[in-house]
Amino acid sequence: MLLDEATAALDAITKEHLQNLLLRIYYQYPITMVLVTHSIEEAVFLGQSIVIMGEGRIKHRIENPYFGDKDIRSKLEFYSICTEVRKRLAEGGVL
Repeated sequence: MLLDEATAALDAITKEHLQNLLLRIYYQYPITMVLVTHSIEEAVFLGQSIVIMGEGRIKHRIENPYFGDKDIRSKLEFYSICTEVRKRLAEGGVL
């Protein structure tokens, strides 16, 4: 399934509902999903593997040990991996 900024124009609550739905779909029908997003938090919540691109190539790849934890948004670990992604974006000159 290809998703390009699927939640970009949604309010925060609707965005979280759609993100939770995508996670449930993944567990019911384990398919490959490629999600393009500019939201670090969305990438961490939905990404098994977070790929940071720049200048048309892969700059970093971060494996997400918290993938699938539907409650991760309320845990400190969520913010630690968000910080890791933000750091990699800054290193690559993306931020």
